[in-house]
Amino acid sequence: MNYPFKALAPEVVELLERTAKRVSSTASHSTALKLLECYCDLHNAQVTYLDLSSPKYLDLVRGFMGAVMSDDFVEMHTSSRRPTARLMAVVHQALCEEIPAMERVEHDRVSMELCDGIWQEHRSKLCPVRMQYWNGWIAESSKGQSYYLALAGIWTSHGQSFTEDYFLQWQQHFKKLARPACTLVNKLAEFLSANCEDWPAVTFQHPQMIKAFFLAFMKDFFMDVHSRGLKINPQISYWATFISTCEEIFIETGKWATPYQGGLPKPKPRPDFGHNSRKKMGEDGVIVHEKLITPIPLYLTDEEAIEILFSRIQTDISIIKSWALEQSSKLISSARMRRKIAETGTPIDSGMSERTIAEIGPENICATFEKDGFQRGDDYLQTRFGKDGVRKIADLLGLPTANSLHPYMFLLVSEHPEITPGFLKKLQLQHDNGDYIGYVKSDNGAKLVGYKDRKGKKLSEQVIDLTENSQRWIEEIIEITAPLRNVLREEGNPVWKELFITCGQGFASPSSSKLPLWGRARFKTNNYLRESLIDQFASYEKMMPCETLLFLEKVSLSSLRSSCGVEVYLRTKSVTEMAKALGHASYKTSLLRRYLPEAILSFFQTRWIRIFQRSIICEAMKDSPYLLDATSFESMDELHSFLKNHALKDIPHHLRNPENKPSAEKAASQNSRVYISIDVGIMTALLSLEAAVETADQTQNVCGRARYWAEVSKSVSEEIERGHDSLLKEHLNTAKIHYNPNRMKKVIYATAA
Repeated sequence: MNYPFKALAPEVVELLERTAKRVSSTASHSTALKLLECYCDLHNAQVTYLDLSSPKYLDLVRGFMGAVMSDDFVEMHTSSRRPTARLMAVVHQALCEEIPAMERVEHDRVSMELCDGIWQEHRSKLCPVRMQYWNGWIAESSKGQSYYLALAGIWTSHGQSFTEDYFLQWQQHFKKLARPACTLVNKLAEFLSANCEDWPAVTFQHPQMIKAFFLAFMKDFFMDVHSRGLKINPQISYWATFISTCEEIFIETGKWATPYQGGLPKPKPRPDFGHNSRKKMGEDGVIVHEKLITPIPLYLTDEEAIEILFSRIQTDISIIKSWALEQSSKLISSARMRRKIAETGTPIDSGMSERTIAEIGPENICATFEKDGFQRGDDYLQTRFGKDGVRKIADLLGLPTANSLHPYMFLLVSEHPEITPGFLKKLQLQHDNGDYIGYVKSDNGAKLVGYKDRKGKKLSEQVIDLTENSQRWIEEIIEITAPLRNVLREEGNPVWKELFITCGQGFASPSSSKLPLWGRARFKTNNYLRESLIDQFASYEKMMPCETLLFLEKVSLSSLRSSCGVEVYLRTKSVTEMAKALGHASYKTSLLRRYLPEAILSFFQTRWIRIFQRSIICEAMKDSPYLLDATSFESMDELHSFLKNHALKDIPHHLRNPENKPSAEKAASQNSRVYISIDVGIMTALLSLEAAVETADQTQNVCGRARYWAEVSKSVSEEIERGHDSLLKEHLNTAKIHYNPNRMKKVIYATAA
């Protein structure tokens, strides 16, 4: 809560915090103390250390306990009200040891009735101005998402009128945006409050003062950017957007004065290119590009580029998809098993508080859930489902807990890379009347309909043609969330219309599912998420290039989407197909540069692109088809070296440019050809390798070089079959007769490379 302590003196806050930590192991005491501050402030009461033993203060404490138990003081889940009141009583009981004159505060039934009476008496005396202050400043986006502005500081320093006007302009602006950014809105308020003597409210009505203020604020902002080691260009862009918005909603409307010389300060970004973004230096000092799941070093040899492009990216995608399929299968199986075994159970009415799941019987728990539906409240859960904890019960019942629908999100993105995280967030499944609007089935198949905000208002609606797999996953999500959806609809909560709904850690109030966030900071603060993911990915660790946690830190819906887009490019060799797969309205030359660093682009722009130009020239294949028997390659290193040295030859300079003209040289470079200098033996080896890769038992372990040469083989074969050279076709047919994939299977795997 972004409110400073003012009603409670610093020594009182310190004493209450210290005592609360001593008597309670939960982290909720900070919220309880801030709510007590709110209650005292609403009564214009100032509490010092000497006031703690006074009847007036204890009257406030008891009134606060009564207020917490009601629905009129603060929005709070029912299960949290009594613990908060109890904590306040226990803290003040403990204070009696330090302050003997303090009267004891109780929380039994009779005492709580007294507290409620005091609250009913106090509620009519609350200060209306302070109520407005404590109600906060909440703005909503065009999608109904709430954003909390931290304006308590300027309310105190610049007054109610200035604060309310500042808030109103941003509130109206936020309604137009799907994902408004409020960080700089809050930073400006914080800077203004901290420097209120230099910049009073009149600052914004004076042309020179307003310009001077924003120059000072800009200096403070970018000094902070520098001290935090952030990249300057993104922050300059962020600043420019904020300043343009300030000009639009405050200056152009006449709310603030027009600055001296016409505009607010906007520094220009340094020259930069897309491929320089997404860079990060690892602990080993290597600078990598991090748009994909696969971190790509900025400087690579051809061999390293081949391995990353033809193995690592595909393997990383495979790890996420395999995990997601496994976890989603477990969840839907649990949900279906619940209904099945419920038929053999007996619903429970009460009396199970001290029993385990095994003692109660899983079939009886499932029968109870099927009879009563999704219920909340500690008393109900303990008396029906026992003492093993809500998380275990939720897992048994196959409920969509906080993270359990994330695998479905990853699966949908992997199947349809055009789906962005914003598309999935609060995706509307049904209309108010119950009609399906986000998931539409017809004779021609099923579609998922949502919005991609970054495409602009006219192009924001996005229709995804579902595959058989993705349609099945949507049906499973609907099936899993049905119990929560039913409750929400009965309660009139609009969240029931969304596709992704969760019940938190077990039986919390159903709410919108959040998108997966697996960054390093999240893992540090959420032990359960970290350990459960490490356990779930344990069987895939051998496929990872690093420790599981380091791998997972790179995983997000965005990085999976980017990796899948690049995979489409590798498979089709078409930037247009990549743009289409990512849901872009059209291909832009900067697209590929945003997803791949310079080292990979250079590889494509030289050897790879030249190899796969359609104008491939093949020399006659004249030697023995029994090359495989004679060479017997023992490793992919041996085979790669052999093919690189003997199969591929650049077109000689005198053939590319016989007259040595610069213009001709330039033209030739744009239409580069390469000799595939292949005899029957080398072609037989390539066909054998290609077939070995296609029929590999361990597809995910096939090394990048093997995939690379398999693609070369495929392109050469297609070029020969597309052409009209009967001799080349004869040589290719000879190679097809003698190729043997079994001779190559021992060298294609990464473990053998």
